[in-house]
Amino acid sequence: MKSILLAVIATITQCHIISGAIDRKTSPIDFRNLKISLNNGEYSGLVNNDGAFTIMVPDYAASYKLQVTDLHYYFEPVVVEISDSAHSEGKFIKAFLYSLKDGKDYRLMYPLQLEPSSRINYFEDRVPFDPTTYLKNPFVWMIGLTLVMS
Repeated sequence: MKSILLAVIATITQCHIISGAIDRKTSPIDFRNLKISLNNGEYSGLVNNDGAFTIMVPDYAASYKLQVTDLHYYFEPVVVEISDSAHSEGKFIKAFLYSLKDGKDYRLMYPLQLEPSSRINYFEDRVPFDPTTYLKNPFVWMIGLTLVMS
């Protein structure tokens, strides 16, 4: 019912819908903290309680960089291309992983199924105290040899 309503709205307002879902099978993600943005905030959307998201964009052929932002998890950026296809009526959507070198890398299935690639670590673990590290210091060796020789 919800997808039919969005399709009707998209045809009336001359917009296209980019849709997908966030998968939280591998990590406990809180969907309230997620934000989906296209082209660094030009278009944005939120994730509902099921993990699904939809973003409405203008109805013309374009390429968008989709980013998912979260405080605790890192998601790989995705390039979404909306193009006029000569083989089918309407629009055709392709999605790729974003690469700094090429712009697009591996092809993804549409509607998008995104999952975090890693957990963000804000702090480094503190190294515990180890007295043997003093023996590796050459200054300690020079002082020790001077005391032994005198």
